[in-house]
Amino acid sequence: MKKQILVLDGGFATGLETYFQKNLTGDLWSASILLKDPDVIRKLHLLYYEAGADIAITCSYQASIDGFMKLGLSGMESETLIKKSVQLANEAKLEFTQKSGRKVLVAASLGSYGALLANGSEYNGQFGVQTTNEMIENAHLQKLQILSETITPPDVIVFETIPSIQEITCIKNTIQKASSNIPIWVSVSFQSERLNGKGKIVYSDDESIEDTLHALMQIPKLEAIGMNCIDPNLVSSITKTIKSFLDRQERSDIRIICYPNSGEVWDPINKIWKGDSTTLNKQWSEWIHQWIDAGADVIGGCCRTGTSHISDIRKIVHEYEQKALK
Repeated sequence: MKKQILVLDGGFATGLETYFQKNLTGDLWSASILLKDPDVIRKLHLLYYEAGADIAITCSYQASIDGFMKLGLSGMESETLIKKSVQLANEAKLEFTQKSGRKVLVAASLGSYGALLANGSEYNGQFGVQTTNEMIENAHLQKLQILSETITPPDVIVFETIPSIQEITCIKNTIQKASSNIPIWVSVSFQSERLNGKGKIVYSDDESIEDTLHALMQIPKLEAIGMNCIDPNLVSSITKTIKSFLDRQERSDIRIICYPNSGEVWDPINKIWKGDSTTLNKQWSEWIHQWIDAGADVIGGCCRTGTSHISDIRKIVHEYEQKALK
């Protein structure tokens, strides 16, 4: 039986910058708004729900105890702020559900260990020679426990932008140590796609997608796998690979997540995003059809996507639902 297609929200940093004119410079990125203007976070979650999202991802991707303590907060105050990311999403969930009657979810975000380093290593897994697996696992375990122990826990825990099999293995070990029973989703940052000398499709550091999927399947409480913060042109072929793998493993219970960037490309020299928005917006609708046809059943947007992108996904998902009823 085909699963209901769920709609994720869009880029949270993009939303804060675009709709609320927030300055997100600094190591905490969007998580800094938990301290500066938390009610804006609740409002943005609401905007995405109203645009058609079924799932709000918390504003905790780059949040950390160390990051907040560098701003002068105590350890307890820092922990409270991370928990607040779940509280704000739950407030928006309750408000939206009471107004609309539609059931929606909250996914608590844990970024890659590289996101805590704030040096871009969530895209290549190069965390530094001094970084041990124990350090990665301890960081994830601390944050997982904080996000799980809120008064109203999140519906899902999502590890985002994971760049390597090494970190996937660390996540497996983290979940085994944790007391949480919340379902786990893991989203990988497939940054490029090519054939290595052995004929395998590979991404960062010559790790094959197949080997990556085998590593993901070892994670306890796993309910969804996929990709985020990637070129939307890569999504269809990677989704097909994941779908084929899950079919062979007879794991139809696992959802396939995709929430790529808008298609714009970051220019690191001039520090601007480049791309023709009119052309990309038209392409976005075409991509959504391709992703659904490839087997994705949790679809949203990452960097440079906003409420209009989520509305497009909701509209097309609704069209598929109507066709399925005929």
